[in-house]
Amino acid sequence: MRALLIAGPLTLDADGLFAGDGVIAAAAAAPFSPTQLWAQGGTSIDHYRRGLLTKRGIDDAGIDWSGATPAATGPFLPAAEPTDAEGVGAALLISLAPDEHARARRVIAALPGAEARPLLVAPRPGDLADAATRNALIADTDLVIAPPDLRTADPTMASDMLAGRFVLGGKLATVPMGRSCFTVTPPSGDWLAEHVFRLVMGLSPTDVRMGVEVEWDQKGPKPPKNEYDVVFTHGNRLYLIECKTKRFDENEERESDQNLVYKLESLRDAAGGLYGKGMLVSYRPLTDAQKKRLAANRLEYCDGPSLHTLEDKLKRWVR
Repeated sequence: MRALLIAGPLTLDADGLFAGDGVIAAAAAAPFSPTQLWAQGGTSIDHYRRGLLTKRGIDDAGIDWSGATPAATGPFLPAAEPTDAEGVGAALLISLAPDEHARARRVIAALPGAEARPLLVAPRPGDLADAATRNALIADTDLVIAPPDLRTADPTMASDMLAGRFVLGGKLATVPMGRSCFTVTPPSGDWLAEHVFRLVMGLSPTDVRMGVEVEWDQKGPKPPKNEYDVVFTHGNRLYLIECKTKRFDENEERESDQNLVYKLESLRDAAGGLYGKGMLVSYRPLTDAQKKRLAANRLEYCDGPSLHTLEDKLKRWVR
């Protein structure tokens, strides 16, 4: 899978936590694609915090850990510039001031293979208010991520909006003015199931369904019902995938994990029989105990930072 190169702010907030739209975008993208971050880091970010980035699957080779950590106003890009774009499939420039944005654009354009690499731009909302600045920021850009207010800010941009050149907030995320477009709270587990469903479609299954509700043929006034997030058949075998985005607190974690594994195992055995297979796909990283419990029940899993490998894992799973 090709990588996403992100140029944008990496800062720390007053509590010492990561801030800046560059690192937030990288954290949001890393579960789905290899991600590289080009940013000024600085000495205020210790080795523990650096390790959190690599643990999330973010390539930090483009981060300069020397010098000062940027303040909220920048500058955000280091003096050193990327010169190798091997494996990079797209670039995102996010929340950079016009001068740094122009520099980043020049650097990205000079990388080998730039003409075939999509360029995504997420300008600072305030920079979109002035027509001249806005036009310079979005020139020769494949996709612009902009706040919904832009819909009425300049009627001359209607054709670009109708053509789908602008992302103005959608099913999974809204983009309020003055707030990061990558501050996303998934509304439910459905978004992850849809992602898994699209990957399964690429396997050319015999049949595939999402959100299938099954009522079991048992006696009694209320036969038990279960719902499968993603179910498909391939090579005369039934595959079941449970998708999880919820984070359990410590008090309910053990019981919830046991119920989740038991449910997936029971559904696999009841519906798939001896040759059925089950997998848990979790947006959150799983603990070692959770992984051992799944392995003990012959259940596959893909979680957290490894989600960008899910497509390859599915291909191996159905062999």
